[in-house]
Amino acid sequence: MSCGFFHKKAPGMKSSKLDCGAMQISVKWILLKTALVVIGVFTISAPECAAREWFVSPDGTAGGDGTKERPWSLEAALKPHPMIAPMDTVWVRKGIYSGGFVGRLKGAPGKPVVLRAYPGERVVLDGRGAPGSSVLRIEGEWAWYWGLEVTNSDPRRDTNQADAQGVSYRGTGIEMFGTDIKVINCVVHDTGVGVGMAVSSRDQELYGVILYNNGWRNGDVRSGHSIYAQNQHGEKIIRDVILFSPYWFNMHIYGSRQAFLNNFVLEGNVGFNGRWLVGGEGPMKNIIMKDNLLYGNSAQLNYRNRPNEQLKLEGNYLPGATSALYWDRMEVRNNTFVRPDQQGERISVSFWTQDGFEKSVFEGNTYYVIDPRVHVLRLGRVDGPEVTDYTLERLQKDLGFEKTGKLVVTPQGRPPEAAVFVRRNLYEPSRGHIVIYNWPKKDEVEVDISAMNPQLGDRWVLRNVQNYFDEFISGVYDGKPLRVRMTGWTAALPVGEDKPLYPVTFPEFGVFVLTLEKGGGLKTAPAADPARAGVGAPGALLMTELPENFFQGVAVAGAAPFGRELEGVRVHFTDGEGGQWWTRLALIDRQKVVWEAPPECGLGLARVRLIREGEPEVDAGVVLIEAAAPGLFTIDGSGTGDVLGWVRYRDGTMEGLAECGPAGCQARSVDGTQAVELGLMGSGFGSSSDVWVRIGGVAADVRGVERAEYPGVEWVRVGWPSGMEAGWTVLRAGAGDKAANHAGVSVK
Repeated sequence: MSCGFFHKKAPGMKSSKLDCGAMQISVKWILLKTALVVIGVFTISAPECAAREWFVSPDGTAGGDGTKERPWSLEAALKPHPMIAPMDTVWVRKGIYSGGFVGRLKGAPGKPVVLRAYPGERVVLDGRGAPGSSVLRIEGEWAWYWGLEVTNSDPRRDTNQADAQGVSYRGTGIEMFGTDIKVINCVVHDTGVGVGMAVSSRDQELYGVILYNNGWRNGDVRSGHSIYAQNQHGEKIIRDVILFSPYWFNMHIYGSRQAFLNNFVLEGNVGFNGRWLVGGEGPMKNIIMKDNLLYGNSAQLNYRNRPNEQLKLEGNYLPGATSALYWDRMEVRNNTFVRPDQQGERISVSFWTQDGFEKSVFEGNTYYVIDPRVHVLRLGRVDGPEVTDYTLERLQKDLGFEKTGKLVVTPQGRPPEAAVFVRRNLYEPSRGHIVIYNWPKKDEVEVDISAMNPQLGDRWVLRNVQNYFDEFISGVYDGKPLRVRMTGWTAALPVGEDKPLYPVTFPEFGVFVLTLEKGGGLKTAPAADPARAGVGAPGALLMTELPENFFQGVAVAGAAPFGRELEGVRVHFTDGEGGQWWTRLALIDRQKVVWEAPPECGLGLARVRLIREGEPEVDAGVVLIEAAAPGLFTIDGSGTGDVLGWVRYRDGTMEGLAECGPAGCQARSVDGTQAVELGLMGSGFGSSSDVWVRIGGVAADVRGVERAEYPGVEWVRVGWPSGMEAGWTVLRAGAGDKAANHAGVSVK
């Protein structure tokens, strides 16, 4: 392909120049060509050190070579074995691994080592026989631990038992001490504390983990939490975690006056049958609690600590009393507050600054009450012990808050209809969480799983998390909502106990894990984030799998002005409102076709069809078109690692963040002392006005989103924050409540 395609300079942007025959090509267009490399138009030789796969099994040895035939022991792999390099995957085969383990796997910035349960196999780490020790202590850096079951099968639960002398407590399931560590889609049960996140570590993520029955007791006194976390530097993310039925607290973000409780993001978690505490003895800072779903427990966002700074509550569903005390200010938006059958206030707040309440935001929240005279908010001030109770009407009239707030009066102060939430897994798109608040207590509830982008003929399995390994229903997707029964489910007994810690929450409340197994259909995914199948946005660049033998030619890229046909292939798109379009095509090869979702298309489930001249049309399934489906292009094309883009410096020069050659693509570091602006290569941002970017946890100034001439590609322009430390820096971006894939940038 000639460089003649890259012929325009983006308006208003300075650029360095590269001679290409008689043509001057801007940095931006060189980067667009790099994007074509990433999504598969051009072929470049792979780096010499390609990522490798290694294997571990219960009968493996330190003397093995890490192959399927001669696997390592788990201890040998975790040391780590000297053969394991950044970007490698260590597959752990099924079986029970007994004892306490220490993981010291070490990747590199943007190039993690992944230790993962082999697909479809149950891998159990059992701490029995190692009393007081963690089942898995994670040190090292840039490592992901994925799909493991972590437990302790020792039946001695009561430390007062005669045969339990010397057993002070059950060891922690997973202790996270390393930096840039992720624990993904694991199940942790029947340990002491389920997961501990150390204050000294930074930039950790706990994602998709299921925690239950963790803790111990001394006679009638219970101890042990689902999660115990602290943080000083960087950011700790707890997202899409299901935590329930601990011996003491579910969420326990707590510490003494010497501890730190800074920079926590709690998003999309489900907590029930256990207390939810964010607070301790020392002050807290920068706490975000978003889209969490609670049941049977209150949210306590305070303890003795003060002064606390910057609390954000958004989109949470909170049946129970919520308290947030001793803050300087807070944003409370679009939450649902419910206290079934109770008259008390829905949320209590207080401030340690005189003007804290005036600087705060309360907007768009929904309050379910028995009587319109019920107080929905209790306000305490720093200048005295007095509190003031407010009805919604008084909040609106006297204080000017909650102009779009909503009061719903029902006979029992609870919603009259079921509330159903479906959250798709970011790391395993065929997996998701389903949460059902069955307020009417019906025997069955219909669940629309279209957000999971199921295809006709897909096999589905729905597991009850309260008895995760033993209770499930299954079927084949027929295009209709699932009918989920809300009776007949049970709860797993804690190891060493003769009855559950809590009664089952059915029929009023149920939580399930849904998995889909492909039975037919083709996958459509954002080109910037191929792992996130089934979603898109108007104007986004998407890629669709091709059936076998559908296209047998060589890879071909489109050229400006980008037509609706490539090599006789066209993509037909019917949007959720019935509008029909022929899409602009970017490229085609034997595996995929890359195309642009029509910028003016409607939202909802869209149907994709593939048409090739002289051949029957192919139904390529559906894709969910949302207002935004942001994605960032990364150097390796996987949607993780170093971001593609450009940097502009104080002297007006501009250079790309990546350089590609025969040996592959390499990241180029940003001079953090001279940078003034970044341009991030993305897709799916332009349909939203609420674009945000955080670099190293610091909110960056978003200066605009510009569409590139290449279909579906956008430049997200942001100011460079001052004070960035050298090293690989986490970069998060999104549009509204939609976050893009994980990426980063190297800083020098």
